[in-house]
Amino acid sequence: MPKRQQFIIWKREVEGINLSHGVGTGRSNLVGDVMLVQALLNFIVDGNRDASKVGLPSADKLPDVTGHWDAFLDQAIISFQRAHERILRREPLGQISPVSDKFDLLDEEEWPAILLLNQFAEDATGLIRNEIAEATEGKDSGFPYPQSLCKAFPQLRIHLTGTSAPVK
Repeated sequence: MPKRQQFIIWKREVEGINLSHGVGTGRSNLVGDVMLVQALLNFIVDGNRDASKVGLPSADKLPDVTGHWDAFLDQAIISFQRAHERILRREPLGQISPVSDKFDLLDEEEWPAILLLNQFAEDATGLIRNEIAEATEGKDSGFPYPQSLCKAFPQLRIHLTGTSAPVK
């Protein structure tokens, strides 16, 4: 089951969501982990209004958020890895692994794919918040990225917490 976790990115604690097991060709592909990767990819593209952010030519190439690994997810992972290969930690093509509980990017030179997906999702949340603030004349109270991801994909919430209760 994916879990909320604090990552340290250049001496700054950032809340994100980590995999419990690997996703991709030959990996465990547990429903919650697969759903997290599918949701992250979709959320990033929606927030940026640009599929190239995840290496895809268009949003219609995104995998559906089902929790089931398929050819669309496999291709999306490979496209993401190829688009960001200069900064990603080397992992087998088509696979995304969890990071350790004590992960600190400062100790690494390259980003793990799950961490870069989390960072891009946090960035997408900021872009969405800017739009909401403009539409509400600055009355947006803000929301953290994991919470906004669960609002966009409520089916993910069950896999994060084990219940359908809101993620706090």
